[in-house]
Amino acid sequence: MLMRLQSKTPEDNRISKELADVYYTMGQYGKAKEAYENYLKVGTPTEQDYTRYAMLLYLNKDYAQSLDMVKKGLELAPENHVLKRLAMYDYLELKDYKTGLEAAATFFANPGNPDYVYLDYVYFARLLEADKQYEEAVVQFNKALSMDKSHTEIYKDISDVYEKKRDFPKAIEAYKNYLDEMKSSPDISDLFLYGRLNYYAATDSAYQDKQPTYLAEADTIFAQVAVKVPDNYLGNFWRARVNSLRDPETTQGLAKPYYEAALSILEQKPDATKSVLVECNSYLGYYYFVKEDYNQSKQYWNKILEIDPENETATKALGGIK
Repeated sequence: MLMRLQSKTPEDNRISKELADVYYTMGQYGKAKEAYENYLKVGTPTEQDYTRYAMLLYLNKDYAQSLDMVKKGLELAPENHVLKRLAMYDYLELKDYKTGLEAAATFFANPGNPDYVYLDYVYFARLLEADKQYEEAVVQFNKALSMDKSHTEIYKDISDVYEKKRDFPKAIEAYKNYLDEMKSSPDISDLFLYGRLNYYAATDSAYQDKQPTYLAEADTIFAQVAVKVPDNYLGNFWRARVNSLRDPETTQGLAKPYYEAALSILEQKPDATKSVLVECNSYLGYYYFVKEDYNQSKQYWNKILEIDPENETATKALGGIK
């Protein structure tokens, strides 16, 4: 009925407002956004109008316009809880982290407010993380978890913060919590990222006393990746890197079978990353050089020059082989 009325009296902005309110209540946000747009062109918006329209714009990822509506709404109602929340959210999405932290300070000025939700603390934590306030970011992520323990993906956020700090033991612990809390088996990307964290920990000089443990865990995880996606090179490639660390002088050739396996997959892909191909061939070229199998060694160095004719390492290696 409202639609029929609007078609007969398009100049009556009250109908646009009522339509907007109805659509918003029904959860038809696209139609609500359009109706609010029409109303705001000619009507006099209320606090509720600004709040709802700002939320719709935020949900539509139009963060700059959402923030504009937030500011106008806060002029009418400086203590509007939802508008203050949206200010913090919008500033984060717009990557204005300093102003976002100021908005967060305003929003959280009343710690006893029962209307805070877990996502508020997640956004606050992300603002802090972007500002490199890592310890405080972890505090806020943990607050979010304490409010709603079902959002176990927050453990992954915590792991990311610790990784940025290069605190790999805590990053690994948080990521393991994330994997352990999963209701289903982790997907390949989750396994891969966990394996890579262990690899990075093993390469960090601060944790050399635990390097064997980290390498063993990384090797186990990358082996699983290789089995689960046998047509993808990443599992074998990262196993090669792990085993290269275990055999830094290449005397045992621990990484050899994995570089070979990765290379056999990569050579079937025309769009294979050049640097990865170079790494595989470089290891194998050097391995055969150490074994004094110079003909085999030359084959791999020449493969590199086919990929990268200006490669200095391959050129020098070939020049040094008699």
